[in-house]
Amino acid sequence: MTPEIINTKHQSRLITRFKQTIWVTILLISLALVGTVFFSYSEKIILALFFNIIILLCLFPIINREKLELAKQIYLWANISVVSYTIWITGGLSSSSGVLAYPMFLMIAALICSPRTFYFTFLFILSVILAMGLSTINGMGTVAEHTFSLWDLGITVILLAASGFTAWRFSNDMKHALKSLKIQVINAKQSHNKIERLINFDFLTSLVSRSSCEEQFSKVLQKAEESSEVVSLLFLDVDNFKFINDYYNHATGDELLKTIATRLKAVSQDNDIACRLSGDEFILIITRPQDFNLYEFIDKILHNIAKPVEISDQMIEVTVSIGVALSQGRSENFEDILRNADLAMYQAKKLGKNKYYFYDERILKQTTRKLQLINGLKDALKNNDLELFIQPKVDLANGKIHSAEALLRWVKNSPYNTSPAEFIPLIESTELICDIGEWVINEACRLCKHLQNNGFEDLTIAVNISSAQLMRGGLENIIIKALQESQLEPRFLELELTEHILFKDDNDIIEELNRLKELGLSLSIDDFGTGYSNLSYLRKFNVDSLKIDRSFVQNIHKLPDQYAIVDAIIKMGKTLGLTIIAEGVESDDEWNVLKSLSCDIGQGYLWSKPVRSQDFLLLKPQKESSQLINELV
Repeated sequence: MTPEIINTKHQSRLITRFKQTIWVTILLISLALVGTVFFSYSEKIILALFFNIIILLCLFPIINREKLELAKQIYLWANISVVSYTIWITGGLSSSSGVLAYPMFLMIAALICSPRTFYFTFLFILSVILAMGLSTINGMGTVAEHTFSLWDLGITVILLAASGFTAWRFSNDMKHALKSLKIQVINAKQSHNKIERLINFDFLTSLVSRSSCEEQFSKVLQKAEESSEVVSLLFLDVDNFKFINDYYNHATGDELLKTIATRLKAVSQDNDIACRLSGDEFILIITRPQDFNLYEFIDKILHNIAKPVEISDQMIEVTVSIGVALSQGRSENFEDILRNADLAMYQAKKLGKNKYYFYDERILKQTTRKLQLINGLKDALKNNDLELFIQPKVDLANGKIHSAEALLRWVKNSPYNTSPAEFIPLIESTELICDIGEWVINEACRLCKHLQNNGFEDLTIAVNISSAQLMRGGLENIIIKALQESQLEPRFLELELTEHILFKDDNDIIEELNRLKELGLSLSIDDFGTGYSNLSYLRKFNVDSLKIDRSFVQNIHKLPDQYAIVDAIIKMGKTLGLTIIAEGVESDDEWNVLKSLSCDIGQGYLWSKPVRSQDFLLLKPQKESSQLINELV
């Protein structure tokens, strides 16, 4: 039962008790009224008692309007006033038993009213008693001789009965209140225990939580240092867990996580700390002697977790990648060693998953370098330090420039003199790809129009498009804006896509690419042969050309296998009516073989490396390609 429900029930009980008290009070006053009529007829007392009954009856509608505090005040002061008046007109303190009602009123004020009301009530009653007593002592009032009568006996009995009833009722309510309070204390304790468990343990796997793990880590380090043992932190990440969640369902994923937690605990000792960090990430902190075979232990973990799991009549196989970091002493910070193990885990992923990797300083240096490069790229985009270089594509049949590709370069203010092979994958792994990708499209269109105005009249320029740009949406609007601002015709812009993009088979991507085709742009598949090479997407995406990856072109004149692959790609492309482009052509022998295989376009250092636009203008559009590189300054 929640505290709110308990409080509501308790309040309802108090209202009921108060109403019962009013009815009992009315009954007792009525008895006193009858006794006054028959035994001690007094018009003033009769009127006072009758008026009091009327006031008490008026309290019920006030209570029903949820004005309980007002009703309590009226009840208390109406009764005190009537009693005080009755005592005064019947001869004061020495001749009236009505003074017995005052303790009852104090008790009622203490139980049902606020402390402030109790203080005022006490002071008022004390003032009345002092006033009446001093008046009697000083002879200021007339004191009639009084003999104890049946009326006095009746009033005394009535007042004692009222006091007893009040004490009994409110003592029961007090007991009930204490019982309710006890229940609330128990509920609060249970809630506290539940919250504490949620804080200290993972709700799904019952492993310790991150906060509890961090708290225990410092204690483990201290004990290990005293015993000269080694503390190792193993960071486990489930391989391809998102795919499992998407392919099956989240309930299956949860069951899988619970199974992994159970298997992790099975290989652990009692003093080890097994923790679910978040999602599909786990931590295992172990303390072992220095001669302990940690490699064998990790192999055991990998083997146990890799066993098939039966969930909902389905056998599911799962693996984990593990990063390992060893503590350096008591001063080791939990966040630092966790970060190190996390970095090592990503290295294990790169090794092919279901592997483990030990952290070393080289990983941190690599990570630091990557962060510096990412921050540097952000500044480079902001400060216009990026630049587009242009590499010509050559018609293999006549050796003349056919088109060009725009390639991103970071020359100005580049830390470590960074090469494109290093910083471009970094861009593609962050949200920077969308912002820099937009800049590349704008700059490529501007440069192409500039080159057309300076001798390369029908030049087409190609730019690379990432999956992130397509998935983000809005690429069509970015391209339309770039074409309008540069006044470049759409037919002179080519988008190069990787096979990985096309393999996604996303309807939104297909629709956007179709809209771009309708604008008049051409589509090319870059690095063909290195991805999934599924022929169905060639038809689905309506591409215009294939670019054979440089790995197949190099030494094609020496390697029969590569010759056969390139020959097959060219024949397939020709059958589909596609233009075939060969990347990475570096020798005349490679050029001659490609030409003999009827490849259409070539691109590579044989003719020109990527150059700035002003250097590209020095190339003669109609010169044969063998002379192009000699035209550069």
